[in-house]
Amino acid sequence: MEAGDDAALTPSERRALYAMGMAAFFNFENVHYQYLRGFVPEERLAGTLEMLKGLLIQPGGAGDTYRANPGARRTSFRQVVDSLLTEIVNDATSR
Repeated sequence: MEAGDDAALTPSERRALYAMGMAAFFNFENVHYQYLRGFVPEERLAGTLEMLKGLLIQPGGAGDTYRANPGARRTSFRQVVDSLLTEIVNDATSR
């Protein structure tokens, strides 16, 4: 199985991948929430968002997890993720 070969996953592997995606989003959202409350410096948030952007670029991963249920996130964090997704699309079309 190649990386990104979603069709080759078993049902239990799909559930595990989904659970990992949800856990990752929880972590990213938590860092964003802490940043808004003044507990995390801007540099940490920027690094976290770069990691998130890297995951969103990958097919079949974090982006799909987010798109499956964006309402599960706070509005302020959804705005950040939607902005990153727009940035990814714009970067891809400008090449």
